[in-house]
Amino acid sequence: MILPKMFHGWGLVSRGGNPVRKQMEPIYNNILRITSGAFRTSPIRALCAESGMLPFELLACEKLVARWKSSKIEEKKDLANFQDIWPISLRAQKTFEGLVQERLPSVETFPLPLRKSWNSPSASIDLSVKSQFKVGEPTSKAKAFFNDLVHQKYKNYKKMFTDGSVDENGNVGIGLSTESINKCARLPTCCSIFSAEAKAICTALEMFDTEDNTIIFTDSASCISAISSNVTKHPWIRRAQIEMEKKKVVFCWIPGHTGITGNEEADTLANRGRNSDTSRKNSGYRQNLALQKKTRNGMGNGMARRQTH
Repeated sequence: MILPKMFHGWGLVSRGGNPVRKQMEPIYNNILRITSGAFRTSPIRALCAESGMLPFELLACEKLVARWKSSKIEEKKDLANFQDIWPISLRAQKTFEGLVQERLPSVETFPLPLRKSWNSPSASIDLSVKSQFKVGEPTSKAKAFFNDLVHQKYKNYKKMFTDGSVDENGNVGIGLSTESINKCARLPTCCSIFSAEAKAICTALEMFDTEDNTIIFTDSASCISAISSNVTKHPWIRRAQIEMEKKKVVFCWIPGHTGITGNEEADTLANRGRNSDTSRKNSGYRQNLALQKKTRNGMGNGMARRQTH
């Protein structure tokens, strides 16, 4: 009940800049102490992690970006409001870049419906490899079953392999391998391994024609699960759901690092992509990112990380 009141009208209040934020941050921190019953000497960062809340500067940025996204819907409805919306856009980008040292990813600027329509087709998912291969079994078993699956069931399908990669320094990359095209790219350091896997799948979906029977192989069980769900808050997962509605595509889980050629190539490309531009680094933000991940995941509500499927 308190937070909605604190951030009500944040699109306008944020005009005050740092003086306003300096006034509100102690209030926010004090609310966390009172509601959690923590000692006055407890570090605020530890308190945020324990209570499942973001630090004030990250939460304020999240609220501002969310307001900008919703304002873009208003902009489409009434172009006369564009002059009122544009300052919010500038503040959102400036605030984000100040924390991350990266430009706001373009995916954040396009609002998407979070829920699929009732008549949207279900995702076509193949988990047959997962049912045949258990953790700890020889990788040759998974590879042999995969080869049989490809040559029998999906012989006439266009095959695409996707992968994402994040290193210890926060560099993020994606890789895509097909029978004719290899592609890699670097993502902003704010992206998680889940986001990287989702972006790789989106890139694959955007690369083939609607008439092609295509199968996308990924080692991210969490992404496949999210794509098959009816509601998602992740923009790249939602984009993948929209793209798949227009195309004939099957998503197939395969285990990573088991010698499957396409998966190994996609993994190599993802590693190459994350190292393609390491000029932008910000250790302070990486600490914030680590705390954000701990906060989201520590309370059991965060996105599933990439599994050793």
